[in-house]
Amino acid sequence: MGLPVLGLLLVNPKTNRYTFHVGADPSPITALERCLTEIYQGRPQDVEARFHPMPVNFNEKSPDLSWRAAYYETTSSGFGQWPSCIFSETDTYSFTGFSNPISYSDANDLAYLVNKVKELGRDLFIRDVSFLDFPAFQIYIPGMSETDFIFEKTDFPNWMDIVRNHRTLLNLRQATDDCVVNLANAISRTAGLTMPVSFEPRRWFLSNVHPELQQLSKDYLLTMLYLRIGSYNEAANYMDMFMQSEFSHNGPRLYYRALHSYLQLRPMTFRRIKSKIC
Repeated sequence: MGLPVLGLLLVNPKTNRYTFHVGADPSPITALERCLTEIYQGRPQDVEARFHPMPVNFNEKSPDLSWRAAYYETTSSGFGQWPSCIFSETDTYSFTGFSNPISYSDANDLAYLVNKVKELGRDLFIRDVSFLDFPAFQIYIPGMSETDFIFEKTDFPNWMDIVRNHRTLLNLRQATDDCVVNLANAISRTAGLTMPVSFEPRRWFLSNVHPELQQLSKDYLLTMLYLRIGSYNEAANYMDMFMQSEFSHNGPRLYYRALHSYLQLRPMTFRRIKSKIC
């Protein structure tokens, strides 16, 4: 497309894992620097999470890799896995060099980028948001600025429900029952959907390093939410789904089974419980 973008592929031969990152800048040197700084920013475990297992067959699509989920992960956090086509030995286009190999000034770089937008036949909108006496501008290019709006029509309202109830998720101790109901229902409707960021609660508690929150799964969270509002049947169903997931494998399985049984029996009368036990 003629855009000033570089891609950097790194392979760790010791772990047989790879990562790929793109950087954009009028100067190819700065674009490469951005690739490196994005890959190696954050904690050591963050860096390691950006490296993925090498594909077994480069010519076949991985059946367990959703391109949409990987795209969301890449654009939102940089943790997404790029497809194996980046290992192809056959070029799909010829590289003719950089049209702006050296940055002489910010003014020249900006003129170069604006011209690129015109060459692509795009519109360019600039909004001055310097009302706080800090020079800041928002740039919007229709058809290029959007990175996460590839929802199906039925998915977008469900995602917005999560966004609207995010405050409740971060303020559960003071939340009213009505707010908890809305949050639980919103989360439950995300089943089977591919979200911009895979919806697991630990992704939403980034500032909280409590180990239980870091290990919390969506099904277990829904179990607790429905238990809090007295919806025992729903709580039991999500506890059952949690016990079937990999998240429960390293936990106290006996406790999980006991809690599941309690949730199943809780709505029953004493006579019905006695008949089931006896």
